[in-house]
Amino acid sequence: MTAHVIAMIGYKGGVGRTTVGVLLAGSFARRHLKVVIIDAHAEGSASRWMATAPDGGDITCVFLGDVPESRLDLVTTVKENRDDCDVIIIDCSSDSTDPATDHAAECADLVLAPMPLGAPEVWSAPRVVDVVRRARAGLNPELVFGCIVNKATRTKVAAMCLQMLKAVEGLPLLRANLTDRKAYREVSSIVCLRDKVAIEEVNALTDEVLELLDEARRREDRTRVQSGEAAR
Repeated sequence: MTAHVIAMIGYKGGVGRTTVGVLLAGSFARRHLKVVIIDAHAEGSASRWMATAPDGGDITCVFLGDVPESRLDLVTTVKENRDDCDVIIIDCSSDSTDPATDHAAECADLVLAPMPLGAPEVWSAPRVVDVVRRARAGLNPELVFGCIVNKATRTKVAAMCLQMLKAVEGLPLLRANLTDRKAYREVSSIVCLRDKVAIEEVNALTDEVLELLDEARRREDRTRVQSGEAAR
């Protein structure tokens, strides 16, 4: 089996693409999975984070570069690593003009969209839905998609924004969410969590993400069987 590919996508700075991607990478590694993070963000945030974080298991980070031309090598980089690991996590840019985001959705099994409960963040959600729709209409019809409520708080504004998020057509919300915790902002703990509540939240999210990846694999298998039957 080749590696599962997860694309972390969001068109608003600060939604948590890198943070959630690194948290998942650390969680997968703690479950003895080999992980490759492909850093397709011009700022190289994931690469810097992993370079300074303590050893959290079998995680490799590949930085594609800080110019668009090098980031267009994304699909090739996925192919080069897919047979050598269990999970590939692509940390995408928030730049809506960056073609690497569409390339990531086209080669991913699962798109995850972290979404804090603020009005500007929720307003950006339909643009992520559009990326998924383009991928499904083109090269990746079986793409699985999920939105993660990130930095969750119990306020009236958050409750209102959650209702707005639920109303976005084509945006499936995951059951698991991440609250606004100090542990998710510290380089020293992001890969090797020690906060008990943070560990519970990330484990619940990881369990659900693995369920979605299993769903993606089943869709892929059904498509392969149907293609074979059609060919006969």
